[in-house]
This record gives sequence, C-alpha cells and structure tokens, in this order.
Amino acid sequence: MDAELTAALAPVLRDLAAHDVHPRIEMESWDGGAPILMLYSSDGFGIGLRDQPGLSPAAKVAELADQVQDWAVEVLWFASRPTNWPRCPHHPTTHPLAAAAHDERAYWKCPADGALISEIGSAGATSAA
Repeated sequence: MDAELTAALAPVLRDLAAHDVHPRIEMESWDGGAPILMLYSSDGFGIGLRDQPGLSPAAKVAELADQVQDWAVEVLWFASRPTNWPRCPHHPTTHPLAAAAHDERAYWKCPADGALISEIGSAGATSAA
C-alpha cells in the first residue's frame, strides 16, 4: 500500500473507528492500471479512494476524509444508523461536518457557519481553533 496515502488515511480511519465503523481495506488493480485503495463494509459495499498528487499533506487528509465520508454515509444508511457522520455539534440534526484544510492541518468544520470543530483524527474533540 502506498505509504503516503496510508498515512493520510490513518486519521480518517481513527474517526471512523471512534464511531464504530470499521472498513476492510484492500488494494485492487483493474485492467493493469494503477492500484486503487478500496474500502469495503462488512456487507461488501465498496468505494475506491483517489489519490490526488500535488496536494499538501493536510489537503490530502481532507480530500480522503471527503471521499471516505461519502462511503460512510451509505454504510450508515444501510445499517439504519444516523447518516450525518461526523455529526456537527452546532447543528446535530441537519448535516454532517465537512472536511477542510486550514493552516496546514486537516479539520472537520461546520459547513453552515464555517467553524472549525476538530482536527481530523481526533475523534471526539469538541473545539479546534
């Protein structure tokens, strides 16, 4: 597995694990192309994660968090669990947090008011700024 991609994914996986979501991770390659990092749920639902060359380390974490969030929402929906992962503490019933890079760090932020809530990977922190 690509070391840079694995390092960028680690904080996102910590946040997933803190919410009892545990993907199976595999490297796959189709038609001889570049390997793709895949996340699978226990029932087989999967998503391929795209690496975006040239991003800063923080932007790479935020980009992967955004991709993983799409997968997690589907997995949670199929499990009849709330889909607003990670939940926005400012608006807990309306939307999940959004991933963003800010000052060379990757954060979960409120998409409505822009408040930085927690650093990605801190799983449970209530304040970031």
